[in-house]
Amino acid sequence: MSEGEIRLCTLPPTALADVEALANPRDPFSLWISLVYRGRFSSESVTWTMGLGSASDGENSFVLDADPQVFGSGAGVTLRYERNRDVLECAENTALDKMLMPSFEVLTEILSHIDIKPGWRRHVEFKTLPDGSLYVVQGDAEPHPKAEILSNPVPLPSVPLSFLRTTHQLPWSPNIYLVKSVSDHPFDGVRVFKTSNGQSSLAKEVEFMVRFLDVEFFVPPSHIVVDDAGGLHGLLLDYHPASALRLVIHSAHPDTEPFVLPPAGVVPSDPPLPGPAIPWAVKLAWAVDIAASLAYLHAMKIFWGDLKTDNILLCTDGHCRLIDYCPGGRTDAWSAPEAEGILGLRWAATAEGDVFALGLVLWSIAVEVEDFERVPEFVCPQLSWDQETPDWFQTLVLSCIEHDPALRPSARSVYDTLTHELASLE
Repeated sequence: MSEGEIRLCTLPPTALADVEALANPRDPFSLWISLVYRGRFSSESVTWTMGLGSASDGENSFVLDADPQVFGSGAGVTLRYERNRDVLECAENTALDKMLMPSFEVLTEILSHIDIKPGWRRHVEFKTLPDGSLYVVQGDAEPHPKAEILSNPVPLPSVPLSFLRTTHQLPWSPNIYLVKSVSDHPFDGVRVFKTSNGQSSLAKEVEFMVRFLDVEFFVPPSHIVVDDAGGLHGLLLDYHPASALRLVIHSAHPDTEPFVLPPAGVVPSDPPLPGPAIPWAVKLAWAVDIAASLAYLHAMKIFWGDLKTDNILLCTDGHCRLIDYCPGGRTDAWSAPEAEGILGLRWAATAEGDVFALGLVLWSIAVEVEDFERVPEFVCPQLSWDQETPDWFQTLVLSCIEHDPALRPSARSVYDTLTHELASLE
């Protein structure tokens, strides 16, 4: 490799069998939810606003009479309600106290007061009156599901939304599905279907990602999914059975509870780390791939902001590649201390913040921790290590999570160190 060149690692020959087994699991659908008909109401999302010790209001979105395998089928309803101070024993207070959707009987009564039709979403509010009846306010309707508009044409083939049949859903990412096409055209086999998460622009993401269709560090979209009017509903990606590194680690330690990381200098009180189940050479190869991908982004003057094990895919060829690499997102558990209190348009990703997240990713892979919580958030954590992790690797990771951003190494420097150490194993 010439000086200055960044590339995915050369997998160590001694690790090839392990890499093959991890990248191609025997039961690839075990961590996905199989989509089957579960009744008239299909819950989409449930959110609450917390007051003093209890929820003060709720918003429940669901779909009525949907075919689980036909994306966008059925009629959408978004139901809003507040804590009732006039009638204490009522449907809305019960739902808020239990943090559950209102009962089937209450939902049925609400639906009798509103106009619903397939392909549209209705916004509704309700309140229980002193006589026990429900006061229902029917708001505006909008297309369901709602499409986005691409500002510019993109060099990707399009798939009609009506061609897709959903088979599985990712439990903790409800906007991620596995799909098949009703015909061999325009694709055969299984693809990953990503829809809008309601928080960021899908159109902006697609327009960014098509700049890197031939770059080896990423899993780019293969198709866009559109409705009959050309509205954008999602994108398709190649399916890799091992899925995200978070799921790979979960598969190795399925019964492990989330790990709590205290502030630096505080002795962790959590149970011991899980014993290593993944060979060190494999984890080091993954680390090189991840650092290479981040170093490439930084060389392009692109700072991401949302590096985490959920956004790293273990591909069928054994290499790790990035997904969801459009800048703009952020996950607090993986964020640097300097990000605390900076929200919305005031927050911008930085190279130093990305390296902090890289340090946590490298630690998570090394000790095989799927999920963790920093208490409190946004402080430099005290990391626990197992006996297998070399001292040089621990030192590298700790340099990445220095409190002072100026003391953290560059992503390129991390990549160079990891590449040198991997070469020494061959």
